[in-house]
Amino acid sequence: MRDIDQYERDYLQDDHDFERYQVRYRRKKVLELYENLPSEHVLEIGCGMEPLFHFVPQDSFSRWVVVEPADAFYNAACQAAAGDERIACVHQFFSEDDKVVTACFGYLEGTFDLVVCTSLLHELENPASLLRGIQKLCSPATRVLLNVPNADSLHRLLGMRSGYIADPHAMTERNQTYQQHQVFDRASLTTLLEQTGFVVEETGTFFIKPFTHRQMELCLEHHIIDEQVLDGFYRLSGDLPDMGSELYAICRPAHAAGQS
Repeated sequence: MRDIDQYERDYLQDDHDFERYQVRYRRKKVLELYENLPSEHVLEIGCGMEPLFHFVPQDSFSRWVVVEPADAFYNAACQAAAGDERIACVHQFFSEDDKVVTACFGYLEGTFDLVVCTSLLHELENPASLLRGIQKLCSPATRVLLNVPNADSLHRLLGMRSGYIADPHAMTERNQTYQQHQVFDRASLTTLLEQTGFVVEETGTFFIKPFTHRQMELCLEHHIIDEQVLDGFYRLSGDLPDMGSELYAICRPAHAAGQS
């Protein structure tokens, strides 16, 4: 079972790790995708220390619900939402449990237009339970935006060819520290989504990361690369579309197929 308190401590301890840049480019991609998705009523599952509602155009939504189990992350979301009656925060793990679903519905008349769940599925022992829970909150028009680390990332492929890992899907020490259970590729993520009742409309990868987090951090510390190069790595995703460090998917409930 996931130890959310330990996860929270490990995450906050890594404040100076390369993950801070990974978060930046993850958010950049999510915001780019957000521009073309329905967003009047939004559910954000797992928000970290900086909930997404803080970065989107404030006139783009009328209701935003955050579900977050970790105390520090939940408190950060509440603080960021202070004074904005459109935003509600739920302090729970999200799953298919009816109590959680009811708690989300309690802040909304109807269903959600958009569900955002970034960098979470791979950390769950049973990601299908979360996806089945999302299904309960969807209408045929709902869009779901997810992202996870990419097994086919350039840095994992290099790690395999260098002999550090046997397979791109191998669980590294970092994966184990953050209680991660699997590394998805495009095919396995699509299969999971389809098996839990979704139609995948779009997938892609972003932010080319040639080395591990620690190696990337050393490159920055020793001025081998700088933030201009990091921006170049982000744009390089267009030239290496399958090798980005992270993978995203946009999907909708299967019963929405062929409907607008």
